[in-house]
Amino acid sequence: SDKMLSRRVEPDNEIKTINLSDPIKYSESTIEVDDTAAYSYDFTDLRPGIRYEVSFSYLNGNQTESMIFPAVTSCSCGHNNIDRTGRPENLQIQQEGGHVMFSFTDNSVCEEAFSFTRSDYVDEFLADVSEYGVSFTRDYYFNGGRACGGIIEPKTGASDNLVYSKLEVGKVYSYCARAVRNRHYMDHPFDSDGNGRTLTSSDDTCASHRVRWEASVQGRITTEPNAGSLPIKNVTIAWELLNDNLSSIELCQECSGVVMTKDSGKFEIMLNVDHLSLHNK
Repeated sequence: SDKMLSRRVEPDNEIKTINLSDPIKYSESTIEVDDTAAYSYDFTDLRPGIRYEVSFSYLNGNQTESMIFPAVTSCSCGHNNIDRTGRPENLQIQQEGGHVMFSFTDNSVCEEAFSFTRSDYVDEFLADVSEYGVSFTRDYYFNGGRACGGIIEPKTGASDNLVYSKLEVGKVYSYCARAVRNRHYMDHPFDSDGNGRTLTSSDDTCASHRVRWEASVQGRITTEPNAGSLPIKNVTIAWELLNDNLSSIELCQECSGVVMTKDSGKFEIMLNVDHLSLHNK
């Protein structure tokens, strides 16, 4: 039988026929299904995220039969049939130093950057809330892209700066991350039309985060001025965060602690607290 594989060629959407012998590799196997021979073909070295058109011609008695069907190669590292767009995995959210930051696993072979959105619409059964969200930071481009399974940690390179966003303490927000490419991320994996739609990003991976109350206190302990104002190191300082009535905050392990002065006599108390009494403060 004759076998052909075609794909769209940018920028004119021209259909280009590829000889299977060069450079595309494929393997053929035969299995029996209800006493009928069935053929299976595996194609390798195809470009990810591209719509190909597969054409088969074969003899059926004295007649030549043919069939043509489209197939879009996956952008997912694991070639997941459920998610073929290569959306990020294992999204983790951390708040520190006035920034909401992200960590996730790269699961795409088509991306050149990652994009982020935030929404105050939270639904545990809704995987993608990006249509309700806003972009709060620039896209995160990185060196050595398309590293399947790599841990991506933009830190403040792509974070939600709470100084500017002024989010409500104690409120839960949804954050979504997706892999993107400026011009053409991939052809739509579920379009059966030979032309079909194109995507500029993967599907979203989302997680929720409750905004925490943050503050810092800095100080320095020295001898008296008449003794030279010399720094005093290794001084233990016990601290506690009080409520509006100047009383202890109940059931709050993060509301007290101890720090020690450095050689310079300086100390810093970092507060990062999630407690009902501090919500909306």
